[in-house]
Amino acid sequence: MRTTIIYPLLIVTSIALLCCKNAFAVNAANGVVLDGHAGYANLDTPDKILNPLNSTPTSNSQDARVGNFSFGGGLGYDYALTNNILLGIDSAYNDDGDSHYKGKYPSLNSHYDTTLETYDASLAAKGEYLWHNGLNVFGKAGGAYVWQEQGDDGNGLFDSGKTNSEGVRPMVALGVGYNLQENLNFYTQYRHVFGDSLSRSDIINDNHKIAGINNFVLGLQYKFNFL
Repeated sequence: MRTTIIYPLLIVTSIALLCCKNAFAVNAANGVVLDGHAGYANLDTPDKILNPLNSTPTSNSQDARVGNFSFGGGLGYDYALTNNILLGIDSAYNDDGDSHYKGKYPSLNSHYDTTLETYDASLAAKGEYLWHNGLNVFGKAGGAYVWQEQGDDGNGLFDSGKTNSEGVRPMVALGVGYNLQENLNFYTQYRHVFGDSLSRSDIINDNHKIAGINNFVLGLQYKFNFL
């Protein structure tokens, strides 16, 4: 999964490198940054929950989806250390998608339908290098407060209900951007929130672990410059 995420990042980087020079020279500047982004998130959960009853289903009726649409927004502040170097603080809220599992056991009159939904609010330090033609690269490191809700809908031998897991986890991100205008930056970013790699039994037994998060987003930032 991480390999498939890195490929789009490299493609966008290559496109940005081939872009023509802006008609204006872009210099690092202090300012408040508003951010919006959307993309795809993948959770560190099993590809499938096979045979949760330790038996073979009487019909081939199991299904799984790991990862989904992701979106969010943020607010930050940039400080221009030099004409090319920015240091800053970045806060964001993210809907990180979900993992979904379902299966049927007709001979036992049982079924399960489980969804693990994930959200986080993050705070990170940011470093950015900006070329005068508008191309920029950046990295972030900080923490994310993650909350995950597991909803179980089942009958027969499976229970129904909801459980919640939450906690603070370390987070890192890397990205590249391109200034479409002096204050408007288009970017692509890969972000990883460290967490547990959930096993089949963790999902089945609701072990209250927090799954790691990988997401790739495209976004726009607008900066309100201040002297």
